[in-house]
Amino acid sequence: MLDAFCRHYDKVKYPKCRPENDGDMLLFQYGVYDWGSGRWFEVRMVRQFIVESWRRHPDYARMEQLDLTLFYPPESGSEIERFALWSHETDGIADFASRVMQSPGFRAASEITPVRWGVEHEGV
Repeated sequence: MLDAFCRHYDKVKYPKCRPENDGDMLLFQYGVYDWGSGRWFEVRMVRQFIVESWRRHPDYARMEQLDLTLFYPPESGSEIERFALWSHETDGIADFASRVMQSPGFRAASEITPVRWGVEHEGV
């Protein structure tokens, strides 16, 4: 999962999306959550980008996210503190990947198979 998202981020550039000013970022996060369908240990990888509009209005832009969430039984992450890391908080994509791989939640999730997963591409 991490390798695919990092390669996608490195190789695929979105038209009308400016990476400067946080216009194209990765987010890795995990924690135990209940969003109304029961408690799960969720591990998420998100690519968030701001796309300039095709409209001629200079201030109009939209934010989109490509999101992969892996769901594990809650006990898999119950002892692990929630964690979030944005790519712009690191010294590049290699540092981002290294910090993600060293995190307790990533290591725990790497040792087990998710119960289910979901992929979404949506405007936020």
